[in-house]
Amino acid sequence: MNMRENARFIKGLRRMGWTDTEINDFALYLEDGDETFFENMKKEEQDKDKK
Repeated sequence: MNMRENARFIKGLRRMGWTDTEINDFALYLEDGDETFFENMKKEEQDKDKK
């Protein structure tokens, strides 16, 4: 993915309501397969459901 495509990808995720932290964590997952991203997303969803 070149820099222009990467920029469009990030801007699209921002438009969808993703935070910069979520975008960074997802990018790290894409690069190294670290499942922490999904664990954090699941935890945040559970916290939202409690409110």
